Amino acid sequence: MSTEYIYKDLTYKIIGCLYEVHRELGSIHKEKIYHKAITIELKNRNIRFEEEKPLSVKYKGKKIGVYKPDFIIEDKVILEIKVVPIITKAIFDQIFYYIKNTDYKLALLAKNVTDENIQKGIIGTSEVLFGNSPDNLSILIPIPDKIHLLRDQIFATSGLGPETPGDTQGRMQAEGAKISLYNGTGFFELLDKTAQYMGSQGANIVEASAAGQAYASTVIIDYTGNPHTLRYLVDTLGIHPSNIHIEFDPNSQTDVVVFLGNDWATSNPLP
Repeated sequence: MSTEYIYKDLTYKIIGCLYEVHRELGSIHKEKIYHKAITIELKNRNIRFEEEKPLSVKYKGKKIGVYKPDFIIEDKVILEIKVVPIITKAIFDQIFYYIKNTDYKLALLAKNVTDENIQKGIIGTSEVLFGNSPDNLSILIPIPDKIHLLRDQIFATSGLGPETPGDTQGRMQAEGAKISLYNGTGFFELLDKTAQYMGSQGANIVEASAAGQAYASTVIIDYTGNPHTLRYLVDTLGIHPSNIHIEFDPNSQTDVVVFLGNDWATSNPLP
């Protein structure tokens, strides 16, 4: 499975703009303030954009509505900004519809995050080696396992890391994330069979229900930071990296949500 992301360089530039705006303004303003600030930052960095460009929604060739996302960046990436306590399913669906009903392939959702909800870590002397480059310059050489451990300490809430013993399935079991399954296909037996299959492997399935809409591809949303569960789900369900979403919400009743898509329905090991 390829892990190459589309518009990677442009995405990094956009994220850089968002970080700069957050650094300057913090998390206390209204949405329109951030909108104006992002406009200024995009201009300062010579990134082309359009604001609230109307995107037509058609049904059988007839126009039935219009979407107006906050920004279209270089006619490639949709950028939507939200000042809300949590990212709800309705907001997620809005972004999903942008992709489903337009010719754009990538949409970014930017949310305000208060400082107390930002996890931080320091790469110190225990995570690097001191060395020299070929031209005899002093350099720091990252120790991959140490960096991975620090990453998981920051982004995961279970205390598990890359040094946790066991295989992918065993680490998923140790993490114990609560998983909700939603069937986004027309194959009604798929939900129960998937829940039974994953449950037999030790997955903590706490809910199994209909998605309420169709999904062409399987989608994961991780609300509480569960890297080993994500790894298990990616390996088991064959999920593309672009369909993995991190939406941190420590108050979520479930840890990971999976929307089963037609890709899983047509290619799976289920009996």
